[in-house]
Amino acid sequence: LMKVDIQEKSTNERQIELVVEGSDFAPELNQRLKKLRGQTNIKGFRQGKTPMSFVKRMYGKQIAAEVIGDTTMKLLNQIIEENGFDLINDPLVLKSNIPALEDGGLEDDCHFTYVLGLMPEIELRGISATDTYSYLELEVDPEKIDERLSAMQKQLGEHIHPDDIQEEDVVEIEATEKSGVKADVIQSTFRFAIDLVADDKLKKEIMDLTTGDSFSFNIYNLERERGPEYVNKYFLQLAEDYDTSQINPEFTGKIISIHRQIPAELNEAFFEKAFPNEVKTAEEAKQEIEKQYIKGYAPIGDNLLIKNVIDELESKNEFDLPETYIHELLHASGKAHHDDEALDKFRTSVRRQILISLLVKKLGVEITHDDMRNKVMNEFTANFGGMTLPQETIDRIVENAMKDEKYVRELSDKVLNDKLIEAVKVEVKLEPVKHAEEELMRIYDEAFPKSSEEEE
Repeated sequence: LMKVDIQEKSTNERQIELVVEGSDFAPELNQRLKKLRGQTNIKGFRQGKTPMSFVKRMYGKQIAAEVIGDTTMKLLNQIIEENGFDLINDPLVLKSNIPALEDGGLEDDCHFTYVLGLMPEIELRGISATDTYSYLELEVDPEKIDERLSAMQKQLGEHIHPDDIQEEDVVEIEATEKSGVKADVIQSTFRFAIDLVADDKLKKEIMDLTTGDSFSFNIYNLERERGPEYVNKYFLQLAEDYDTSQINPEFTGKIISIHRQIPAELNEAFFEKAFPNEVKTAEEAKQEIEKQYIKGYAPIGDNLLIKNVIDELESKNEFDLPETYIHELLHASGKAHHDDEALDKFRTSVRRQILISLLVKKLGVEITHDDMRNKVMNEFTANFGGMTLPQETIDRIVENAMKDEKYVRELSDKVLNDKLIEAVKVEVKLEPVKHAEEELMRIYDEAFPKSSEEEE
């Protein structure tokens, strides 16, 4: 029979002493051994006729260990449910005493000691219609709107090969290394942008040329801010192991072709191609581009908002942490040796996770199957949106993706974050604050500094 002793170690911490007699495991153990016997195919015995003593000797310890684990976890979950314990995370084992397993048999009682970290029972302050939070938005630079519209005109415009060269053209050349002694003179064909030519005198010289003409240049000084690695890879197209120490930087370039993009006119045909929504004028086009700019920076405002909310909740809500549980949790994370600073950081992390869980509960945020399916579909569309596939094929891909537990678990965190942000935005009063792009990114980088590993 099972024996249970629940001890209150602190306000939000419980210790459970669980004793399970060997006889409690016997029914499940015998059932699994019988099933295994029927499936076992061992040389010298017909399938299903292997003596039970032989099956126990070979697999008894393994099966018994599985039965003990499954049974005790089932009993522990039953205890947790009966007592209404709201856990921070999974229970942790402090001690366990499992008897010797002889041929899959259980002789003595099994003793387990668990520690449970409990959610605090508090009324969460700082999240109501009377609480005001700044919501940072992008203040769009009109010049960038004009630049984006011009870029779209070029993208959807006409591509021509003129005889003259203008500053916004791209020139394709056949480059030949100047060398009278080397046997393996480098030759390469590549394109470069006239407006990126570093030397103004060279730029003027090239702009006076046409197809078939040649000019001399230093290949490592052709375009601005192009380092040797870029030049060797993209201009000279050299293998990584190529010995570049003997390269003569002086080259001759013969113009093969001139490329120019003629911007599309701002007319009905352009607007129809460039914008999914109904746009008929240049002003409407700029408004649509501005909407997309603001939408693109919305995650910045959302993430800053949720961080500020958690910061505020942390300052307004006091509760005790389960210290023994936290120490064991830190130990279980693989950080057996930790100093006081590491422990304090871990405490802060646990406290913030508790606040997030309380916030999720208060706002009634839940993740449904449809939420997950829509997220998987959106991820697929974002990655493979250009592919034309039958709907039934897409549905099958999505369903298969949802069977990947690790992928779904990672994706569920994103879904929960998205739904939590939307719920917070409804619950509190938002005060929009606009910032220029550079300032907005500075604030974001300060709020979420990159670790040294991320920077590398």
